[in-house]
Order: sequence, then C-alpha cells, then structure tokens
Amino acid sequence: ADVLRRAHTRLQEAGWCTGRLRDEQGAVCLIGAIRATATSRGQADDACALLLAVIQAEFTSAQTVPSWNDQQRDPQTVLRVLDQAANTAAARGI
Repeated sequence: ADVLRRAHTRLQEAGWCTGRLRDEQGAVCLIGAIRATATSRGQADDACALLLAVIQAEFTSAQTVPSWNDQQRDPQTVLRVLDQAANTAAARGI
C-alpha cells in the first residue's frame, strides 16, 4: 500500500507521461512511478501485480500496466486507479 501511495504522490508532483518510464521534464508513467518509489525490485513487482488486477477489474481488455497507461488520455483516471490499488492493498494489509 505504501509503495502505491508514494507512486501516487510521485505522479501528482512530477507529472504523468505515456510511452516511456520518464520523459525529459521528469514526468513518469505508472511503472516509472512505482519503480522510483519502491525499495526493491520485488516490492515494485508486487505493487505492479496488484495494480494490474485492479485495472483489469474495471478495464477487462487491459493486458499490461504499461499498455493500459499508454491508452489513457489524461492523468485523472490513472491517479484514480492508482489510489484504488493503494486502498485495496491497505484493506488486504499489504
């Protein structure tokens, strides 16, 4: 839950981008935000797996976090889903 909350803050502060982990201005995609805030690769992988499950519950055609991120038009939906994933993780005690 903490990684997902920190990733949410990172996206809000740095900005959101598509097509790459980070752009020239410092904006990040979902994976870039998670990787930047996780303390280990395993922690990032776990956060991404939970995030994908939350995404797929609402967007059934989503195949990966990066492809879903790149299909979005603005950061509002991205931030909402990231917040939802953080709340799901917190409710599960992870």
